[in-house]
Amino acid sequence: MAELVLGKAGAALGAALLPKSLSFLGGAVGRLAGAAFDGRFLSPPIQGPRVKEFHLTESREGVGVPVVYGRCRVGGQLIWAAEFKERREVEGGKGGPRVASYSYSLSFAVALCEGEVTRVSRCWANGEPFDLSQVTWRLYRGTEDQAPDPLIEAIEGVDMAPAYRGVAYIVFEDMPVDQFGARMPQLSFEVARPAGHGSDRLETMTRAVNMIPGSGEFALATDIVRRRIGPGREVAENLHGPELKSDFEASLDQLEAELPNVSRVNLVVAWFGSDLRCGECLVRPGVEIGDKVTVPIEWGVAGVNRGDAYVVSATDGRANYGGTPSDNSVRQAVDMLAERGYHVTLYPFLLMDIAPDNALPDPYGGEAQAAFPWRGRITPVEGDVDDQIDLFFEQYRAFILHYAEMAAEIGADGILIGSELVGLTRAASGGAYPAVEALRALASDVRDVVGPVVEISYAADWAEYGAHVVDNDIAFPLDALWADAAIDYVGLDWYPPMADWRDGDDHADDAAADGRSRAYLAANTAAGEAFDWYYPDDEARLAQGRVTISDEAYGEPWIFRQKDVAAWWSHEHFPRAGGVRSAVSSAWISGMKPVRFVEMGCPAVDKGANQPNVFYDPKSSESALPHFSDGSRDDLIQRRAIEAFQLHWLDPSNNPASVVYDGRMLPEDGVALWAWDARPFPAFPARGDAWGDADNWRLGHWLNGRVGLALLSDVTADVCGRTGASVDVSSVDGVVSGYRFDGPVTARAVLEPLVAIYGMDATERGNEIAFGMRGATSVEINSGRLVEEDGPPITITRTDMERTDVRVRLRFVDVEADHGPGLAVSAGAVGAAVVEVEAAIEMDRDQAQRCADALAREIALQGEQARFALAADGMVIEAGDVVTLDGVGWRIVDVSHGPAIAFEAVRAGEAAELVLTSAAPVTSLVPFVAVEPDVAIVDAPPLPGEEDDARPIGFAFAEPWVGRVAFSAGSDLTLLSERGVVERPCMIGRLVSGLYPHVSGRWQEASVWVRVSGDGPSSRSEAAVLGGANAAFVETEAGWELLQFLEAELVDVETYRLSGLLRGQQGSEAAMAAGAPVGSRIVFRTGAEQRLHVADWEHALELKWRAGRESGDATGAWSSSFSHEGVALPAWSPSHLAANWVGGDLSLNWIRRARKGGDPWVAGEPAHEWPEAYRIRVSGGISSRQWDVVEASATYPASHRVADFPAGGAALIEVAQLGANGEPGGWTELELAIPAP
Repeated sequence: MAELVLGKAGAALGAALLPKSLSFLGGAVGRLAGAAFDGRFLSPPIQGPRVKEFHLTESREGVGVPVVYGRCRVGGQLIWAAEFKERREVEGGKGGPRVASYSYSLSFAVALCEGEVTRVSRCWANGEPFDLSQVTWRLYRGTEDQAPDPLIEAIEGVDMAPAYRGVAYIVFEDMPVDQFGARMPQLSFEVARPAGHGSDRLETMTRAVNMIPGSGEFALATDIVRRRIGPGREVAENLHGPELKSDFEASLDQLEAELPNVSRVNLVVAWFGSDLRCGECLVRPGVEIGDKVTVPIEWGVAGVNRGDAYVVSATDGRANYGGTPSDNSVRQAVDMLAERGYHVTLYPFLLMDIAPDNALPDPYGGEAQAAFPWRGRITPVEGDVDDQIDLFFEQYRAFILHYAEMAAEIGADGILIGSELVGLTRAASGGAYPAVEALRALASDVRDVVGPVVEISYAADWAEYGAHVVDNDIAFPLDALWADAAIDYVGLDWYPPMADWRDGDDHADDAAADGRSRAYLAANTAAGEAFDWYYPDDEARLAQGRVTISDEAYGEPWIFRQKDVAAWWSHEHFPRAGGVRSAVSSAWISGMKPVRFVEMGCPAVDKGANQPNVFYDPKSSESALPHFSDGSRDDLIQRRAIEAFQLHWLDPSNNPASVVYDGRMLPEDGVALWAWDARPFPAFPARGDAWGDADNWRLGHWLNGRVGLALLSDVTADVCGRTGASVDVSSVDGVVSGYRFDGPVTARAVLEPLVAIYGMDATERGNEIAFGMRGATSVEINSGRLVEEDGPPITITRTDMERTDVRVRLRFVDVEADHGPGLAVSAGAVGAAVVEVEAAIEMDRDQAQRCADALAREIALQGEQARFALAADGMVIEAGDVVTLDGVGWRIVDVSHGPAIAFEAVRAGEAAELVLTSAAPVTSLVPFVAVEPDVAIVDAPPLPGEEDDARPIGFAFAEPWVGRVAFSAGSDLTLLSERGVVERPCMIGRLVSGLYPHVSGRWQEASVWVRVSGDGPSSRSEAAVLGGANAAFVETEAGWELLQFLEAELVDVETYRLSGLLRGQQGSEAAMAAGAPVGSRIVFRTGAEQRLHVADWEHALELKWRAGRESGDATGAWSSSFSHEGVALPAWSPSHLAANWVGGDLSLNWIRRARKGGDPWVAGEPAHEWPEAYRIRVSGGISSRQWDVVEASATYPASHRVADFPAGGAALIEVAQLGANGEPGGWTELELAIPAP
């Protein structure tokens, strides 16, 4: 008797679908026969994995170590902690107060889960995202040979520190805990742990990758580059992950963790082609925006700066490509790759920036050239082929030689001189191939630049590298290049078909049973289409009319087999003219150089192995789906195709040895996968706002986000393997985004949610359990074959006639809610029975909704059950198979063998929808990046009520706000002391219209336009303004003018018109008189500004100033020099200077002004700060004259006038009030005509 091990029919809802431990199911769970399975597997279910509300760090003895599959969030167990460490810092002294401050840190270790994990990708502290890059930590992956942590050893003793082998744990060293209330925070971690670790996995076999995107002005920078979008406003160009690291560094960390055996990286760097006609094609670097300002790196490539660079095309205001990576960023990327031990090959890559609305003549006969085409379509047109190709290579050589020079400069290990230029290399002229000769000359010049050690090659398309067959003529154009002394290896971009799979069971490859199986794909790596046979046209492909590839004339079928690279490499190549084989071979010598698959990959799309060379990109004319694909995403086919390909070449029998050099055709690191993105997952592709190609990831060739996952087959095998059970999971397909369990639990309890969600069946076969996908096998039987056993041929019953409609409430782990609980409710009638299902499986909301709907459909069907029997005539039907009787499907749940074979079955719906993808990537919070604030230090005139405070005033604005801006100053930037802190953003702007000289003391009808950062100004009443409101400082050549305004009208984005002005306030007439041009700074008094401390002895000294984050980090800080003159202290200029002729003498008088306390006149004339005294200056004549007086009048006598102006002229008369120190304050001027004597 055979039964579904985890799916026997229940009582309440006929629940063959789900096992007993799910709360809504009744009835007995099916049993296992045989002694191969121990009691842990068969024991009654302890509560299985639950969806956790909270992820807490605990410290309890005897708890189970969590087992994690895929990506999950865990709280962990505190397994070690040192004593708190206290630090005391004292500031102040030298006559001032001394203030002691204390800070605390803690070293501790947290166990995460069973090993071996690949990485910790995110962290939360007290429920908030926590940037691990800002603390010192070490991850122990949980290997069986990991050593104890050196810090724990140092504190506990060498023999007292456990290594916790087999347990992944994280050690924090001196983590600052002040921000957490001087205590250890509640930590949780997102960990990644694939279920399979075999040597035949993509993660372990991969030795080389191509790092894209190749475009993105700073995509390769290791510095965080900020785009300056306005004063104090910056956004990071290359920071989109949860840690304060550049995208490139974060992605490289992921590459190291998830593909640990990678040793070679092909670094893709793109320029742009302009035309498919090779004689017209410009090849140049490009930028996304022509007027962008970036810090700390400016864009520049090959001596071209941003202002002179080509700007890539745009659609709806968005660039169609990222710009060429700046040379500095390429240098940084190569440096970091080299530091981490990677062999780096520069891969110059040509992107065709031909927009859809172009009017370029099409060399292929279209009305215009195709949009964003493949570079392989660049070709000569009718005319002189040699001249056109020469024109192309004049442009192209500069591109390649630039990166050759960079390779030599920065120590790259290799360089490619191009790839997939098949439209050029196949263009013949007089029996020769001029593009191939041009490539040879280029390779020679590159060799001269890079020297003898750097590897050089060209990456040919898989249909380009070998024979060029035109009717009965056969040539080997690239052989001359492959044999050239400057070329080190044969480079191939390898995307031939690895499958010919169709839906249904009526196609030529149906005997393979599974189009995703590695066996099927491996069998087609060096066989099948483009090897054994080909399709002459689309009609033949549709009908599977395969034509055998052969060579009856000379027995060299490998010439026509594009996939038979081993035979091509192993033979000499003899061209044919008119079908006649030449007696002289090409330049290629059998096995003379290694082969490297410079690119190899498969799209993550349904039937991707049918046509790996298609790329999904809706903007491009090349965008397509593989043959017979339904366009759904399929991560599994990508993985299986890559694994099958690599396993094929790892077999020495498929990888011939050379007789020319010591080695095999394909080196161990000879397969470079396409592609690993320099933008980290999940930011790419989740941040579609940042990158225009993010949507392409879903069906594309990207490995990011697809390696390191847990396969359903691996999870099932691992769970069962813990019980000692023998299982067959070869028919299990699916990807588990994340699943975890801990504590005492049975294998059955762990497997039940997987069975439910993924639609698995488990069937006993002898002494093993065979797992497969529900409904994958279907058998159609005529009801006439049924055998009557004590009743009708088939008995159909319904367990609950009332419940034909069911709604499922599925509780799951929501990856879109930081791994918190999620709820999906299936569609259904309001009065439908509600079934609660809990599955602690990581899903996105769309996946969960589809699962809930599928479960509801299945449960509704399960109430109908059938019993029937068939004669024992050799037909093999197993539990889990679907049998169709008279058009109705029944899923077999129990098989009993006797004179006839008796079956118990439940109604079957559609086959379970395979979960072939991980959960959708979601964004995470990006850490704060310090931006350079917009800063003004104002040596201000005296402010009402603050007349004796002459300290400068600091203003700062930043977006995003840096928290607090600390101002520091000193004689040198290395000798700074804090002078003040601005707690919140100030209001700072720039004049949009000029501010012209006026008079003080009266309302000005004219207005001024300003562009303001931060909260804008507002209108106030006249009384409020006269009371000191709406005050602002404007920067002029003569200092800062203090003005006030009545009205503030918003006229454009962040642009205001200020009107009703009071100018030259508080003694700032001289600055007012100077005027302020467009672009001058204006800072508004809002209370956010802060007085800055300057010692008396620092008066008039030029100090170095810095303003930035209070942490003292100089990153993003403003710095400048500033000399504080204390303009608030000098006496104000007198007012109402007048001159009258009295006889021959000139009588001068004016009115004294008070620097403080001059407004209230209730008690008479205000008291003055110092004795009355003035200085008078007269200039403009043959000599200048100056004298002091002690009252508000003076006489310029006739004798002085005659001596100074013997012929008359224009005089400038100036009067200033003398301060307490005897020095003049502000000057009042009067111009006067002096008559001749």
